[in-house]
Amino acid sequence: MGKSFKKLVGIIAVGIAVGVVGCSSGKEPKQGEKCVVEGEEAPQWVCQPEKFNRGMIVAVGIAEEMPPSIQLTQAEADGRNRLASQIATEVKREIRRYQGVTTPEGENEVNQQLEDISIQLSRVLLRGSRPLAQWRSENRSLYILIGVPKSRVQTLLKRHLKDLDLKFRELEK
Repeated sequence: MGKSFKKLVGIIAVGIAVGVVGCSSGKEPKQGEKCVVEGEEAPQWVCQPEKFNRGMIVAVGIAEEMPPSIQLTQAEADGRNRLASQIATEVKREIRRYQGVTTPEGENEVNQQLEDISIQLSRVLLRGSRPLAQWRSENRSLYILIGVPKSRVQTLLKRHLKDLDLKFRELEK
């Protein structure tokens, strides 16, 4: 395996371990409640980024106080790590929906194919991610909303479906 592939797998693993970001308090605000982070009111997207996706897959990256240029890079990297997990999940869901893969024979091979394809597509999709909003707390922590259009997932999947169909047919033989 190449070094960049291992790095991406590590990024996805970290993203999965961290999970989809919510409020730093761990509690999701109810409808109409304020988003409170670090003891102060924050934009609602900090606590509930999924409600502000506007046709995008989104995640929030966070970086503690440090020199501004490093902090921005760190917050974006954190957001992309979290976004990688969501992209991989979205890609797997879409592939399974398109293919209807539920065969007991060759299941390990099918799962490996899904994993490989989701990693490849996630890598491509992450390149197209971009910051959508940012907020700095009074404690100087930086929060950045990172997103990638869901339509890109659909477009990339459609391109790969022909190859994917062939791979699944080979595995089912």
